[in-house]
Amino acid sequence: MYTEENDVVLAGRGPMTYHPASPGERSVFLPAPATVRDLFTRELLGESVTEIGLDFPQPGTRVLTTLPPEYWR
Repeated sequence: MYTEENDVVLAGRGPMTYHPASPGERSVFLPAPATVRDLFTRELLGESVTEIGLDFPQPGTRVLTTLPPEYWR
């Protein structure tokens, strides 16, 4: 549901971790429109979107969230 690639995605009610199998651009598909931010950089990736793009110049992990900032710890 979240990706068409052979990547690791762990998703819950708000947080999502994305780890690609190889470098490159990825599309992440969401089950419902949401505002998505990077949990660590706080970068806004999209508002009311069902798809976002992520670029991985090298393998790594991104932690995203659809929760509002007041819920972050």
